[in-house]
Amino acid sequence: KPGDTGSTQPPTSMHSVQGFDDLVRMLQRDASDEETVQLAQSMGKLASLIEKIAPMQESVDGTAALGPVLVDLLAALRHHRQRVLQLGFTWQELPEYQIYVVALNNFRLLLNHWLMERSVATHQATQLAEFEALAWRTLGDGMLLMDVHQQLVARAQTGPGQLADESEQSNKAATWWGKLRGE
Repeated sequence: KPGDTGSTQPPTSMHSVQGFDDLVRMLQRDASDEETVQLAQSMGKLASLIEKIAPMQESVDGTAALGPVLVDLLAALRHHRQRVLQLGFTWQELPEYQIYVVALNNFRLLLNHWLMERSVATHQATQLAEFEALAWRTLGDGMLLMDVHQQLVARAQTGPGQLADESEQSNKAATWWGKLRGE
């Protein structure tokens, strides 16, 4: 192809991604439908709250203010979960949808537990590591759902000519993701 350098590097927009908020904004900007835009906005709110919590748990001064932020996160998580449950059939038929709903439910349950147990200082370091791992994994599942849905929308717009190759690539990606998740 003319101008093809053979480079496999990601597009230049990926180089400017500094955090989860930037990644959500990038997906939101590339969204092809209103549901994806709203889902990205909702995930962005969750990511902002999650990014506030880690520094608060690490500092002695921040632990007093942690309770209200956890409550805000729980409220945002419930709102986000409702938005996910209201997504259309094209979302719900994806295997990634069910994975994300389960991840949201698990994160909500653990967050409730942490809210009730947060006064126990001896478990604070363990909770922080556990909290961060589960929070980012949950949001990662949501990003995967958004990405797969965007690919499905793009595939529908390109036509049936490329479906066989894309199906094989999708199966490879699903296998890779399953191995990453330990399934």
